[in-house]
Amino acid sequence: MAAARSAGAALDPYADGVYVNSLAADEGQRGVRRAYPAAKLARLAALKTIWDPHNVFHLNHNIRPHCQ
Repeated sequence: MAAARSAGAALDPYADGVYVNSLAADEGQRGVRRAYPAAKLARLAALKTIWDPHNVFHLNHNIRPHCQ
């Protein structure tokens, strides 16, 4: 696992995004920000604020509502 993380870190500057389902559980919000362009993440967060303001659906790779 350490070798894979090291290789991934070495390739990170050349990457443009990431497939959401391949994010590791420990990547948290950093991984979510890598997975979505800024404009799309803002739009998804705005939708989350409307439809799930209390962040009930917070599992997996969470997009936080604006209020958090």
